[in-house]
Amino acid sequence: MKVLRIAAGLAALVALQPVGVRAGQGEVVKFDDLFHDCQQVGAIRFGAGERWASCRVLHHGFVATIGIEDLYYTEYCLQDARKQCAAKALVVYRNRAKYPDAVAEIVRVDPRGTRYDMPMMVGEDGADMMVLGARKPGERVAQRRYLQYHAGAWHEMDIHSWQGGLKQHLPAGTEARLPAAANAPDPQTLALSAPLFRAGKRVGSAEIALKVGDGQLAIAAVRWGEQENESRR
Repeated sequence: MKVLRIAAGLAALVALQPVGVRAGQGEVVKFDDLFHDCQQVGAIRFGAGERWASCRVLHHGFVATIGIEDLYYTEYCLQDARKQCAAKALVVYRNRAKYPDAVAEIVRVDPRGTRYDMPMMVGEDGADMMVLGARKPGERVAQRRYLQYHAGAWHEMDIHSWQGGLKQHLPAGTEARLPAAANAPDPQTLALSAPLFRAGKRVGSAEIALKVGDGQLAIAAVRWGEQENESRR
């Protein structure tokens, strides 16, 4: 799986429904300030009379190039009056190369103690998706969101329907018992293993490779057993 340069341009803002992830409302900020100062975009408001007293930048970095525009992320600590982190925030910005301004694409605010994965763009053969991961306090694994850009906005992808078509890739009379990881595939590998059963008895295992499709994840290949049998679509 590889990081992509994506051919499509970004013409509009994010259209995301999940709680905690919101569009940046087209707020424009100075690109040169992105990595040094917190930007007041979306639900991020701090200072006199605001929810948070102050803010500081914790991490920042490059995500991907999309057409002639670049995506960057910043992670913020939203502070109370004692300069303690009261909440965390992650913002994805876009900037056209050599232009002085940047636009907030995605803004999310989470409880203090939340740990973010670095946003990434992955895919191949012209398909692509952005993956956002966050581990909130008390959670053992990161909760991921898989997004794809089309029709002028970012949309949640269908990452589950491929499971309904898995049986046709398996040996006759067998079933695969998918692990919990099947509901949140590793974005760097898009691969997982599952034990194979026939009549309640384990008879081997299946190695499942996924691919990024149009609005969904799809099965790329399945290998099973010791004979390296393979099914492709």
